[in-house]
Amino acid sequence: MRLEWRRTWPDEPNRREDFVARCRAGYCRVYRTANGPPGRQWYWCAADTRNRGSGLEASAGEAAARAEAALLDQTG
Repeated sequence: MRLEWRRTWPDEPNRREDFVARCRAGYCRVYRTANGPPGRQWYWCAADTRNRGSGLEASAGEAAARAEAALLDQTG
């Protein structure tokens, strides 16, 4: 991972599977959802002054990698 990920809601015991990473370029968020299709239940999103992407992945690591790529590997 290229960014430092932290729990989005560290004081909320029911929200343990929710993570955020911030940097000068913007932010990324990853969390487990019950609404995704089987095997793709980790939602990710990335944004700066506009939405850079979002989607569903099989694991938190895969979702974090996609979010980082959407934010940091942008071409404009």
